[in-house]
Amino acid sequence: AFSLSNRKVKFRKNINNNIYFCINTFGKFPYRYESSPRTNEEKLRKLNSIKGVINGLNENLTNNIIIRYLEKHITRLGERSGVKFDKSGIFKNISYDKGQTPFIKILPRAKIVIHDSNSTGFLESLFFNVPTILILDKKIETFEKSARKYVKLLEKKKIIHYDPKTVVNFINKNFNEIDKWWNQRGLQK
Repeated sequence: AFSLSNRKVKFRKNINNNIYFCINTFGKFPYRYESSPRTNEEKLRKLNSIKGVINGLNENLTNNIIIRYLEKHITRLGERSGVKFDKSGIFKNISYDKGQTPFIKILPRAKIVIHDSNSTGFLESLFFNVPTILILDKKIETFEKSARKYVKLLEKKKIIHYDPKTVVNFINKNFNEIDKWWNQRGLQK
């Protein structure tokens, strides 16, 4: 028998104010069917959305932002390396994490994690009960019919957002009380 979970990981009470922004970097060509940007226009729209969130956050949060992306991707077809995050247009002094530390080890250091795709990382953040936000583009990311009721619930609880401005407003307004939002009885059900 094997365990599908590392749930035994002990998370200490977060003493950091880190905002981890986990982003997907996309190769030049799509290599599998998925709900992610496929054209250059979609990739640029997604990138501009990410930059809009980062640039819109209050100045007092600037030193807390850490952009996490995988510089090297391992696929069934081999390693895709050299994937870079385009930092132009970000007008803040922020930190970068190129994915060298396992995700499970950064979660205890995060006050909140923002994901830009409905990915395993998003599900792991939820599983380990770390305050989490998902920002999507309705024109790009889609859901199966069977998932729509859960998506609606996550939208209602302010976990899923479709507009960078709502993410910025939510975090700027609630950052100091993010645990209070996350631990609400209705959200934790």
